[in-house]
Amino acid sequence: MSKTKRVSLSLPAALVDLFDGYFRERGITNRSQAIELILQDYLAHATLPATRQVGGVIMVIYDHQQATIIEKLTQVQHAHHQVITTVQHLHLDGATCLEAIFVRGAGNKIEKLYDALRAVKGITLNRSLLTPLNAH
Repeated sequence: MSKTKRVSLSLPAALVDLFDGYFRERGITNRSQAIELILQDYLAHATLPATRQVGGVIMVIYDHQQATIIEKLTQVQHAHHQVITTVQHLHLDGATCLEAIFVRGAGNKIEKLYDALRAVKGITLNRSLLTPLNAH
């Protein structure tokens, strides 16, 4: 058994209730186990090897009615074109758009793209699903 370390968190009660309910519905009633799963998932994406080849998708959600957001997203995508393979644009409603940006390349280059997208004001969601690729 691996060594464990006790930590304490202070969170808003409403957030804890949502958290507990989410994991209870999935059969996980141990809060420590749920937090461990989240941390492992987060760190798997946050600690991708800089030079290793990575593939996946970065998703951004935004209001297309904001004056300059489309121009800024286009500029970021062109600046990082070497790792972008495809971009899929969806209209979620009359104002909200989702772009799924499919990527493949060195982990550090994809991380720079992700950071540049995160810096664009007006994006309400920026998430990624990335995985190291096997070298063949």
